[in-house]
Amino acid sequence: MFSEKKIQKYEAWLNKGNKMTIAFALLIVSPVAPDDFLCYPVRTMNMKFKHYLPIILLGKPLPIAIYSLGLHAILRFFLNYVG
Repeated sequence: MFSEKKIQKYEAWLNKGNKMTIAFALLIVSPVAPDDFLCYPVRTMNMKFKHYLPIILLGKPLPIAIYSLGLHAILRFFLNYVG
């Protein structure tokens, strides 16, 4: 999916210190992040599962709530406008 050169470039940068873990956590909490796309490269790199799992379990409820509230507001607006 990605060229070997790109993988090595980003892997070298991300595996320095906690940059990868912090970047991943911030992106997972973001309601606009493509989670499946983020999880693939992270799991192929050196992030430990003991860091990965809590980020997913603690970071996903907030974006899911934001999606749900946003969808509810849009539907409510549409139904009030049409009805």
